[in-house]
Amino acid sequence: MRDKWSIHTEAQYRSFEITPNIEQILFRTSINYHINNAAFTSAGYAHITIYTFDKEQVPRVQISENRLWQQFLMRNSIGRFFI
Repeated sequence: MRDKWSIHTEAQYRSFEITPNIEQILFRTSINYHINNAAFTSAGYAHITIYTFDKEQVPRVQISENRLWQQFLMRNSIGRFFI
């Protein structure tokens, strides 16, 4: 069995075309504990910033959010498909 502990890092850039001129940047990291080969749990921290733009297309921070998060993931297979 592999090591029980791992680290996850993630960065996302999101642009919303439905509502013009809104962008979001998300940074997220976590510590993962692998229960077995098919299941693990994570606990981490996320920082999300949402920008809006004024008439001159200059971005300004609309919302800045700090969040703790957790998850439990389980892997299973049906034939050749993983779910």
